[in-house]
Amino acid sequence: MQIVLVPDLHVEGVIAWSVWHKAGVTLSQPLAERDAVYMYLADQAAMIEQARTRAVIALAQQYATRAQQPDTD
Repeated sequence: MQIVLVPDLHVEGVIAWSVWHKAGVTLSQPLAERDAVYMYLADQAAMIEQARTRAVIALAQQYATRAQQPDTD
């Protein structure tokens, strides 16, 4: 099976498992750190981690703001 990540970037593999909308893939060839697919996936993972960190910070700020507000009960 060919997995197309972006128009000019693809990798070969087989589906190893799937649950609902998620799937794990066993790649036909291991990826080297200099491989374009590896670099693309590493960049995507870094962006997801940055978004997760920003979301946690935003939630913490909201919680802190609420904790500073006086009770109106």
